[in-house]
Amino acid sequence: MATSRKDDANAQTLVRPHPLEQRGGQAGRGRDTDVAEVCERYFCAVTARDVDGVLEMMTSQHGSQLRQMRQWPDFCAFFQLWCEAHGQLRRITMSHAEADTAAALLDVESEIVRVSLRLVDGKWLIDSEQSETRR
Repeated sequence: MATSRKDDANAQTLVRPHPLEQRGGQAGRGRDTDVAEVCERYFCAVTARDVDGVLEMMTSQHGSQLRQMRQWPDFCAFFQLWCEAHGQLRRITMSHAEADTAAALLDVESEIVRVSLRLVDGKWLIDSEQSETRR
């Protein structure tokens, strides 16, 4: 599925795809969770510098290192930089769910980010992120 921003280059409105279709007998909203909505909420938490919100959206494996770093005395400064490095979500280019895995392509400032999600206890969680700088 594709999404786009309004034609105005200064528009800040994120346009998400419609809820994913039913695939393999399972709702694309991941048994009631929309993959695109999860990606949007994750980047909203990053933008808000909400560490609990960010960790809530990650699988235990993907968020394990960040969870351990919370013990560092200078974690707040590190987390601010971590969030800045993630950038601002501009649009969700594509999302696709099948069984208990999903993927989304995100337009994040000057990068394309591929996000893999996994269904855990009925909720979609971010399982990995890979970015590629646009040329």
